Amino acid sequence: MDYRGYFRQELEALENGTIERVTVIRGENTGLEILSDGENIIATNRPPLCDDFSSTISETIQATPHIVMFGSGHIAKALYDLCCLQGLPTTVIDPRPEMNSSERFPKATRYITEYDCVPDEISRIFNPYFCIFTHGHLKDLEALEYLLENRPAAPYIGMIGSKNKIEQVYSMAEEHGFEREELERVHAPIGLEIGGDTPQEIAISIMAEIISTYSRRRHVHTIDIPFLEKLTEQREGVLLRIVSKSGSGPRAVGTMMLVTQDGHEGTIGGGKLELKVIEDARSLERETEIRHYGLDNEDLGMACGGDVDILFQKLD
Repeated sequence: MDYRGYFRQELEALENGTIERVTVIRGENTGLEILSDGENIIATNRPPLCDDFSSTISETIQATPHIVMFGSGHIAKALYDLCCLQGLPTTVIDPRPEMNSSERFPKATRYITEYDCVPDEISRIFNPYFCIFTHGHLKDLEALEYLLENRPAAPYIGMIGSKNKIEQVYSMAEEHGFEREELERVHAPIGLEIGGDTPQEIAISIMAEIISTYSRRRHVHTIDIPFLEKLTEQREGVLLRIVSKSGSGPRAVGTMMLVTQDGHEGTIGGGKLELKVIEDARSLERETEIRHYGLDNEDLGMACGGDVDILFQKLD
């Protein structure tokens, strides 16, 4: 099976936003995956073995949100720390090297450039959430106009400032040809109203608004892009994915983990469950299999309880 080609097609499709994935979970076609844009089939991981598609699960999948910050001041640093806490990828754009430094943002992708000279890589970021807090009204305007011209369909664009300052920036943008309807899509003032005024409190309000935006759609699973990129080159191992759960299982449906003979990447919940599925993956004989795990049984005895079904797929 050409799983690597399938994952490359999945990666390419995610550049355009969310996609639909249908997985067969019973019968001869168990493990068959079909990706679509909601209307047309994009890719399948293998040909079907029969015409039985009576037992399937359907998911909407998207790339993990990527936080892109125009500005690297105190609020940007506080928001970056929250991104690190949640494992969210971050990019920082600011022309000031003393502020936009590796010491302050060690895990971020950094661009030391003016806001009207943004590199092409920004236009290729998956699922971007843009936050504007530069060091001046005109700089905010430059960043805002860049985004409205180049990433108008981004799921989130937020800009900091008082209502008076925001109206000034909007008026200047309108003078440059932008429509009020475009501007009203921007979350401004940025963040939910929680009453705080320190950089850390403002960052919490921004992150709360971002989370409320990307969590609004129910039953949407996020895929870590570096993990998916690894799968496009992976030549051996077993890919695990939670395809159903009941009770308080530790991870959501869609969560993936790669197990090889030398190690593993990702997690499907930790604890005794993870130790058990790693052992099962390394002794897997069939190409594709779904196994059921009761988390509160005698062997596992996990505090969270519940049940999970995990799809095992050999990649070699």
